[in-house]
Amino acid sequence: MATRPYIYHPVKSRDIHQRPVKTYKHYGISNESFATSSGYTRYDAIFLGRKYPEVNVGDPTYNYTVNSETKTNKHVAWHGIDHRYYDRPFDPTKTQELYDIENTEKFLWYSASIMSIPYFEMGEGIKKESVSLTITGPGDINYIAKDDGHGNLRDHQIDSSSFASSSRSLLHLSFNDEYRQLRFSQGKLEEAAVDRFKYYFKGAPTNLNHYQKQTNSVYDFNNIQIVNGVRTTGIDQPSGLAARFIDSSSFIRIAHYENGIPTDPDRRSNGNLFDRFGFCDDYTIAFWIKKGSNDTGPYSILSKSTIKRERVYNTATDLFELRDVVYEAPAINQNFDKYKTPFSIGMVCDGSTNTAYHFQASNGSKSLHLSGSTITTTGNVNTSWDHILIRNSNSLAELYINGTLVDSGSLPKGNLSNQYDIVLGSLAAFTTLVPPSPSGLSNVPNPISTDLTLPSNVTRYSNTNLVINNGITLTVPTNTVLIINGDLQLQDAANIIVEPDAQVFVAANLILNGTADVTLQGNAELIFDSRVSGDGDIYHNPFDIAELRMYDYAVSTKAINSLTNRHFLSASLYQSSVMGNVFYNQGSVVVTSPLKKHTTGSGVFFPEETGSFKLNYRGIHTIYENEVMVRVPAGKLNVTTNPTATFRKTTKDTNPCLPNEILSVPGNHIKSMFISGTANPYVTTIGLYDRYRQLLAVGKMSQAVQKRPDIDTNIILRWDY
Repeated sequence: MATRPYIYHPVKSRDIHQRPVKTYKHYGISNESFATSSGYTRYDAIFLGRKYPEVNVGDPTYNYTVNSETKTNKHVAWHGIDHRYYDRPFDPTKTQELYDIENTEKFLWYSASIMSIPYFEMGEGIKKESVSLTITGPGDINYIAKDDGHGNLRDHQIDSSSFASSSRSLLHLSFNDEYRQLRFSQGKLEEAAVDRFKYYFKGAPTNLNHYQKQTNSVYDFNNIQIVNGVRTTGIDQPSGLAARFIDSSSFIRIAHYENGIPTDPDRRSNGNLFDRFGFCDDYTIAFWIKKGSNDTGPYSILSKSTIKRERVYNTATDLFELRDVVYEAPAINQNFDKYKTPFSIGMVCDGSTNTAYHFQASNGSKSLHLSGSTITTTGNVNTSWDHILIRNSNSLAELYINGTLVDSGSLPKGNLSNQYDIVLGSLAAFTTLVPPSPSGLSNVPNPISTDLTLPSNVTRYSNTNLVINNGITLTVPTNTVLIINGDLQLQDAANIIVEPDAQVFVAANLILNGTADVTLQGNAELIFDSRVSGDGDIYHNPFDIAELRMYDYAVSTKAINSLTNRHFLSASLYQSSVMGNVFYNQGSVVVTSPLKKHTTGSGVFFPEETGSFKLNYRGIHTIYENEVMVRVPAGKLNVTTNPTATFRKTTKDTNPCLPNEILSVPGNHIKSMFISGTANPYVTTIGLYDRYRQLLAVGKMSQAVQKRPDIDTNIILRWDY
């Protein structure tokens, strides 16, 4: 019977192995190499109001630009990334990626630049800590940003090592997120706004202190406008947003107690962050301010001295009710010895350029008064912002203006805490005017048609709106009180002079016409309930505030410099080096930040003619390493399949029928060397087949290997795909 060489041998399942291996391939894209055909997509996103546009309904405000390359609506693009990543930034059920609240910072500015990476390059995702973004802009705008492995794209030009400790933060009031309530990012906040101001603080029941980790609504506010924030130096540009206190009705109130409701007496000083500003407490208070005019003042900026909420029993209803108690504090430059407060900060303007800032703290019998001056103008936007910082270290309180120590002194011993709420802005807003009965009082003529000086030391009363005619001057002398139950209206060129220690109370509006004016001498006071009408507001100096921070420790000198730094390239006033996020799984790089350098021109991925960008990263690709062990027993596969070994020649006339050819048929070995086994086969190729003998893979050996019949042979095949 003919020999049939057997060329197949089974492979046992235990000899088959597969191992996945992660590989990281380098990729890069720049403005020079960028092409829409590459699969990359770049686009800008801009917030243009919380209300979606009424397309094709005749909305007159519809003016939404589109991205030139993708033709996508920038407003819709903003809402898209906000919905996917930022609206509920740390809720794993409402954000697609990056919800590690302890390590990730997520903040969406009202403009953003996005680069979307194609799947065939990104693969399964972007490798963490592999992203680098190099920006070369016009002028001196050059910097490098890298991701930190937690999704934060960090600007390495901003020194984060000098930041004040975020874990020691007591309160952070920022206005950078308030654009969400407005149309076109800026404007006046209404009481009916969708959200209230939020402040972020460390307090019970948890110690989360990072912004958006714990939020509590500001208790109350009124007449606040959101405007451009702190201007940068080096390159004069706005950054972030600020709150503008427009007039004497403008204030922000932060409750002393949680939700503004008094707690039990034994809990009042336990863990209340606003009780931590005494003689033995190290602390820091810092904020940015820009005055709105050069009116003299004095003006209150930040105080804990005027209004508190208390729970009282109503005998008529047999219920406990809440009420506000108002106490009028002294002016910021007056004596605070008899007035208990942990801190009260204000300013007095002197002429067109000089501004004096004051800090007061008192235990009710002794006070500390710190003050310092700086040249502050309202015309030069680059120098109009001041940074004010109060630091108490080892009972030594220090006042810093723009990073420079200007005054210091020891806090008074004893208890400085009180139960009053914190108020930013006007204290006059909380002065409830109830004009006394006219009985026993002297009336003033109405209207006043000739120059008039009221008799001193007498309370004067007008039971109607008081009008001072054109060009007339009314003088209220020292120790005289003038009460007006209505409006005080000054016609063109009229003037009212209030001498030191005199007071004028206006129950309604102060109306100034033409060149009318009010002159306050010394510590004279003008108090009214409503906003000033006409040409100006002389009671309240409008100002802007940004980035109010409180810490439960005395920050270092390096941290003071960091809080004060507003340079265009290295600004650290926001205490963050994060300029956007890298969404590794989605393949998106988002650049968004309150700093102008991160949104220069049309966005970092659309550089101006003199600018450029380069984005480098690694894509994640899984390859599979396969291994198959082929076991060949000694007695198997020892017969060659070479056809020359079984070929039978044609019978010749001479020497027919050689011995080994006798009785042979096609397929038998006809060469003695094969019969004797001296010519063992060589292995050059191994094929892997399925059960149907269909070839799956072929392995070529680098050199032929002789198959020995006396020992088992094992061959290992490896390949990747």
